[in-house]
Amino acid sequence: SAMTTTPLLTGVLPVLQYPIRADGGLDVPTLRREINFVFASGCAGVTLAMVSEITRLTLTDRLGLLEEVVSHVTGRGPVVCSVVAESSAQVMELAKGALDRGASALLAALPLTYRVEPAQQESFFRAILEAVPLPLILQDSSGYLGFPLMMEVQLRLFRDFPGRVLFKPESVPVGPVISRLMQETAGEAVIFDGTGGKFLRENFQRGVKGVLPGADTPWAVQCLWRALSEGEIKAAAEIQKALLPIFIGMSSLDSYLAAEKFFLRIQGIFENEALLPPASYPIDEIARRNLLDALHDLARLCNHPTNHWKPA
Repeated sequence: SAMTTTPLLTGVLPVLQYPIRADGGLDVPTLRREINFVFASGCAGVTLAMVSEITRLTLTDRLGLLEEVVSHVTGRGPVVCSVVAESSAQVMELAKGALDRGASALLAALPLTYRVEPAQQESFFRAILEAVPLPLILQDSSGYLGFPLMMEVQLRLFRDFPGRVLFKPESVPVGPVISRLMQETAGEAVIFDGTGGKFLRENFQRGVKGVLPGADTPWAVQCLWRALSEGEIKAAAEIQKALLPIFIGMSSLDSYLAAEKFFLRIQGIFENEALLPPASYPIDEIARRNLLDALHDLARLCNHPTNHWKPA
């Protein structure tokens, strides 16, 4: 039942980037290499979500991507699938399609391009929960995209669908929201840290049970998660500090995508850094140099080998 699957959704579940062939199609061998990279880093599972290019794909291609991911993960861990889209009809098609293709849980956010009033927010998520018997992570991405999700709505859904509603708050500032969710649910809420793990050390102290970072440095976030889980306060502080220079350069969705694909290519996972058009953010030489320095510092701290990395 859904109750038994929820506890598996903990730890580091990186959001996969979309590897593109020269002809614009999905590069399946590279996708498989990326999934292997995530699991080899010790991560718990994988996620298909917004800070990738899924919203630029057709619904058919999004579900095709999920099918490829599920078939290659082959039970190594949960596969979380975002159903973010601009209408209830699209969301329902994705949610039912995700269930049919073996997703372990759904990740849902409000439509991004218009404001949804509180009463409609609740019926929007309730419809997904009633139609598809999977755990659902409620994402409030309003810190970087879209509109805020009302706290009362989240708490009502949590109460009405026991064991099935999880949270990924990314409003600003996020700390107090995490603490309030924990307080209002008597510590029972399963909350995921978002924004790449930028505030993971603090949010871990507030009670998050997992993190959905990028798939470009899964070994680093896993290293940080392990340090936090084992109470190695000093090591955790060092790793968190080393992650910050990477995040400073990432402000928009496109800058995240470009930086992550750059890192994946440097590490020999991706063949190229192509983005689906229209993409607006090229990383220039100065940005590359600084990102690369930050990546090397992080690798040193985590004792992660760099001898196979490609030249910038």
